Amino acid sequence: MLSLHSIKLSKSRKGTVIDYVRTLSILDHGIMLKELYPHCIEDTNKSTPEEIVLRVNLKNAEEAKKFKKHSSVVSNTEWIVYNYNRYPQKYVFSKTWLCHHSKRHKRLPKRNADCKAKLSILIKKITKATKKTDKYLKFDVPLVGKVKISLFHTHNTTSAETLRMRRVDDEVCQQFYQYFSSGMSPIEAIRFHENKFVLEDDIMGLDKASINPTHNQVYYLHSFWKNANLSS
Repeated sequence: MLSLHSIKLSKSRKGTVIDYVRTLSILDHGIMLKELYPHCIEDTNKSTPEEIVLRVNLKNAEEAKKFKKHSSVVSNTEWIVYNYNRYPQKYVFSKTWLCHHSKRHKRLPKRNADCKAKLSILIKKITKATKKTDKYLKFDVPLVGKVKISLFHTHNTTSAETLRMRRVDDEVCQQFYQYFSSGMSPIEAIRFHENKFVLEDDIMGLDKASINPTHNQVYYLHSFWKNANLSS
């Protein structure tokens, strides 16, 4: 089960207040993910004050992507791909993401906070060789997934400004395409979509561009939909 290992280490480091808060964030993140994944434990031998290492029974790429999505929701972090598995013969899945406020591929200064938050998911293959070197593969429910999470954000993840800079979720894009297909204009789609949050009294949802796009984002989606569906 998840432990207070990381917190105890963090208290002994310099800059204790900041490090302690950051470590609490990582630990809380791990605990919330464990509630979603019963077969999930912390590898306390590998975890550090900066990074928590979890072992999870993730079986394939689809389950890994769902885990990443849950991590995004739990931590208020939008992840962008940093690198991926170049050795498919060695692993079932391997990919690393960075916070979208990292300096990677940034042209606008306001989106570049040089954030160091990182998420990596590795799904191992079960063989005689890997079972010899990895005790978690010997469990009754093999924990083939190895997840590393570092939530050392250099920015506020819950401010209105940060939430409004998040990219639109694919599911939300599809919702807006359906609005446009039903005959709604961009402004009608915006009002209809926002009304859903009002009816559910979801004030926080209204501030998240990932699920409630900005006007500029909606007009961009409409332009994309229009070119794809109405061009001759």
